[in-house]
Amino acid sequence: MMNKKLLCIAVGLSLGLLNGCGTQTEPEIVSEVTENAAEGMETADGVETPEAMEHAGDSEEADAWEELSEEQRALFQQELLFLQQGFRQHDIQGSYTVYFAQPSEWKDQPFQKMLLEGEEGLWEEHFFYNYDPERDWYTFSGQYEPVLTKYDFYLARDDEEAQEFRTASVYQAELSAEMALEAPLRFDIPSGPVVYEERRVDENADYLDMYIYVYQDERLGVTVAVEYPQYSVYTPGLEDVKKINQYIREAFFLWNPEELMDCYLYRNCEITRRDESYLSVCIYAENSFYYAAHPSTWKSGMTIDLTTGQALTLKDVIGSDRTVQELTGTGAFHSFPIWMDGYMSPEEMEEADRRQVEEASQWVDVDATDDFYLTPDKLVLTSSVSRYYVCMEAQFAEIGLTEWEAFSE
Repeated sequence: MMNKKLLCIAVGLSLGLLNGCGTQTEPEIVSEVTENAAEGMETADGVETPEAMEHAGDSEEADAWEELSEEQRALFQQELLFLQQGFRQHDIQGSYTVYFAQPSEWKDQPFQKMLLEGEEGLWEEHFFYNYDPERDWYTFSGQYEPVLTKYDFYLARDDEEAQEFRTASVYQAELSAEMALEAPLRFDIPSGPVVYEERRVDENADYLDMYIYVYQDERLGVTVAVEYPQYSVYTPGLEDVKKINQYIREAFFLWNPEELMDCYLYRNCEITRRDESYLSVCIYAENSFYYAAHPSTWKSGMTIDLTTGQALTLKDVIGSDRTVQELTGTGAFHSFPIWMDGYMSPEEMEEADRRQVEEASQWVDVDATDDFYLTPDKLVLTSSVSRYYVCMEAQFAEIGLTEWEAFSE
């Protein structure tokens, strides 16, 4: 299996691309920060500023603006501009009402909470900020901006607490990506989403190429690195290469990276069986979310019948008349790794192995396509014990499935 050096390579390739470094093959920029992300900037040479922001949308808004101190006005202008740059980077359409709470402190840093209201609902947002009066420059960090994901999972409830926030807000303003705001940008813009994808050159690949995919969004704190296989369109004997490749890709990409925040996701794989009939892959996955209690790792499988282009379920392999418990109850399966605390004697290891197989097997679904993978001579089940992944393997010959052997002695 590929080790974690792949991540360093993948991210390094991505950063190299951003710095103009060359790679072995011509890399393709699939998407990058939108060109209008820098709209509204003014240079020190006096480039014409955008037309004035309309604070007087109604008399109450105008009165609220007049009641703000000069420091608050400058801060809210820069915060609106900061939010707008995010809208432009992430292609956020429509207009939003932004409700600003009174700036406060959290973790000994200046802190700003906001409520954004659009047609789809409410978004609670916040970030830290600092101001350098000598440079007249703002720094924003630790931003939580779910509106940029456009993922309704993050929508806030429009309840009594939200109404209290609206009422207590010290200022509110309308904002959209297209709106022209009156102040020049006085902050650094974190980069938005960038996607980098490259085929690894391997003369011995024999029509099955490995691809490296990297998605990075500095603003939302997202890094995704994936290594996955794809068949060449010229592969002899495969009638529907596009369909097979699409299924392979879907097995590695179980989420839309544009809907993620504050996380690091990593995927790689080991091709465990490849012949004229089947492609089987063990997928290693690692997730780390900033707001989660701990990272998570696991293994899953994928097996494709190359003659039909269909993914196999475990039932396709073991038959509809057998259960997982019947298979694992034979004693032929052994688990790995064995999760243990401290040293174990051989007898204790054997007992721990038996317990792991017994517990993990109850979570294996015979109708699933990702709870197993094949090798030339073994069936491997993938499952978990508590929050730890477990694989269980057995020789085909020991569980009455010799027809699945890729070779005979």
